[in-house]
Amino acid sequence: MQTNNPNDPIPWMSELAVFQGFSEAEMGTLATAFSVRLVRKDDVICKEGAPAPSFFIIASGKVGVFKEIPGAKRQRVGTTRRNQMLGQISLIDGGRRHATMVADANVVLLECQRDIFERLFQANNPFAYKLLDFVVCDLSQRLREANSALEDLLANPGQSLTNLYDRFLEVGKKIHESGSFESPHRRDS
Repeated sequence: MQTNNPNDPIPWMSELAVFQGFSEAEMGTLATAFSVRLVRKDDVICKEGAPAPSFFIIASGKVGVFKEIPGAKRQRVGTTRRNQMLGQISLIDGGRRHATMVADANVVLLECQRDIFERLFQANNPFAYKLLDFVVCDLSQRLREANSALEDLLANPGQSLTNLYDRFLEVGKKIHESGSFESPHRRDS
């Protein structure tokens, strides 16, 4: 997306599904709720456990989603792409970040502060209801995918153990090739 003013959210919004169906005047109102945030590849967008005052919609690029594993490196649990949301759980529950999000490439985010969204919702702005519908559908799809993965895991325990064993072999090979190993259970005196 090329725009004369990269901080103007309207050109980005006009290309995203969540904003479809709004008039030009409504888009102008919605644009006041969003700011454009440019993030460089490998930059941390937000960290697991941090306060979550906002949510994001990816306008361009993709973002890695990671869980912080105590005593080990962070573990990738997913990737989000253009037209997907980040931080939407905090929109609903006002809690802290559930994951660390890192830009996999240069990313353009549309950011909305939770308190601004709440004002839109209290004013019965149709966007707030449409966005909640978008969030519910997104979270429902993710729950279905997680349930499917769990069913596969439980339905095929032998295959699950084989996959786990293969993963251990892969990690062992990397350790052997690199010649180093840092145990997450090792404690320096």
